[in-house]
Amino acid sequence: MPDLRKAPSFAVRYTGHYAYFSEKPQKYPAPYPFILQETHFAAARYARSVAYHNSMDRVFGQGILRVYFVGIGGVSMSALALYLHAMGYLVSGYDSSPSIYTDRLIQKGIAVSFHPCPADMQGAQAVILSGAIAANEPHAAYARKHRLPTLTRAQLLGRISRLHSTCIAVSGCHGKTTVTAMLAAILIQAGKSPTVLLGGDAKETGGNLRLGMLPPCRHSRLCGKYTVKKAPSLARLAKSKNTKRALSRSPLVAEACEYQRAFLQLSPTHAVLLNTDHDHPDCYPTAADALAAFGDFLGRVKRGGRVFLSADDTGAEGLARGRAITFGFREGADLRAIPIQPDGEGTADRTPFSDAGKESRASDTSPCETAEKGADGQSFDLFYFGKHLCRINSPLFGLYNVQNACAATAVALSLGIHPSAVKSALEAFTGVARRRERLGTYRGAEVISDYAHHPSEIAATLTAEAGRQKKYAVIFQPHTYTRTSAFLHAFSRALSIAEQVILLPVYAAREPCIEGIYEALVSATAQLTHCIGAGDVASALRLLFAEGERYDRILLLGAGDIDAQGRRATENR
Repeated sequence: MPDLRKAPSFAVRYTGHYAYFSEKPQKYPAPYPFILQETHFAAARYARSVAYHNSMDRVFGQGILRVYFVGIGGVSMSALALYLHAMGYLVSGYDSSPSIYTDRLIQKGIAVSFHPCPADMQGAQAVILSGAIAANEPHAAYARKHRLPTLTRAQLLGRISRLHSTCIAVSGCHGKTTVTAMLAAILIQAGKSPTVLLGGDAKETGGNLRLGMLPPCRHSRLCGKYTVKKAPSLARLAKSKNTKRALSRSPLVAEACEYQRAFLQLSPTHAVLLNTDHDHPDCYPTAADALAAFGDFLGRVKRGGRVFLSADDTGAEGLARGRAITFGFREGADLRAIPIQPDGEGTADRTPFSDAGKESRASDTSPCETAEKGADGQSFDLFYFGKHLCRINSPLFGLYNVQNACAATAVALSLGIHPSAVKSALEAFTGVARRRERLGTYRGAEVISDYAHHPSEIAATLTAEAGRQKKYAVIFQPHTYTRTSAFLHAFSRALSIAEQVILLPVYAAREPCIEGIYEALVSATAQLTHCIGAGDVASALRLLFAEGERYDRILLLGAGDIDAQGRRATENR
């Protein structure tokens, strides 16, 4: 087996083994023949690796092959790891515990360690750090000690965004994953070949990553049974029109996360701003700080690019630089949605479910109250610059998903996609994992998992649920102490929409414990509705049904491990 330390900067990966290519034609004796049994596959993989390494050299520097991810099990980190793996890099990494994402990586042949042993990094030529990794973490310290090139997740995504001639970045405190998945579904339906980096799993993308069109395989030939001819020079490939054409024909669609100002690393050609609610108080002490960061993000749009803003968000009004396309319910929006009442009549005088700078209140009026009676699905008409575009019969629940559909449609139309493709894709789109996902049943009640973890998201979800006139209860897991502390009263008012609430302990994530915050939230919520605390989902479910109560639906809300707990609780029934 060739010495890994002497491997050149490109490789073919096949069935978990590696074939290294030298500058001269090389014949492989046994046991190498299995590598080239599928000659077309091997040739394609080799050419893909070489072609992409020309572009990716701008990411890591020429000669980098082995990349180590610290925190590889995160939904975004695992997608980036799979991206580099598909491009021919030798990827490995560490995470604190197994998950569906680490299982997916291992199935692809990526080595994942669950023990914090920096010795696993030996041989790594570049390191990618998750945003949740502390500076004194052993792997980060090892990278500094050995002076390994190190990028954060945001920096890697930013450099990848510059490889694609079309980069669509979706920002906002709520709805990013759903809009990104919707837009991916539309592009696929239209016959495009998008590359999609998703903060969740969707059926249309086959998970949290979809690879689009790749460079053509015209740069290498197989000569003889086990012979690979000399590879073309990287300098020549970097100027290849074929490589550039392939990248230009595969638009990149990615989420633009505002946490730690990560989205300021991106260089989008199309930027979407869904809302500007104040979140992440550990990064943005005030709402004005968050709004300024969103403005900086829109300022990063490349010259000649386009900006898409929610017409229903007052905070977005002053952020547009140049001509922006607006979308939403509000009259005057460039792309406007009018929900259809159960009697078939449209409702033109709609108000948005959320407004920047306002705390969510149980008494706030919402379009969900009048347009969401009955079944989960909903219908709405889309108007583009005053002209009727089409009617969408969506299977999704909630007026916030109508706003999400407006955002995806606005971008798709700007890319020249026909409305029929938009209609077909949105009517077949069933959502993203952990966004109102049915986990199973518990004593006859449906158990629904939802990612809502901000007061505005909770208020929108519960107001829509209240319109169904069915008996339900809420189990909520607060996410991070700083968010819970900063929005404590907003949380209690949003939760008070439900008649029965059980609060789980705060999911700390990356933060140290702040004493008394959980108890304060339980107390504040109990003053507005029936609320008690519980240690976990299984205990909460037992409490709900302890006195023979019956519910039609149990909502599990939160961004921590409440979803995993809920799956275990329903599986055990």
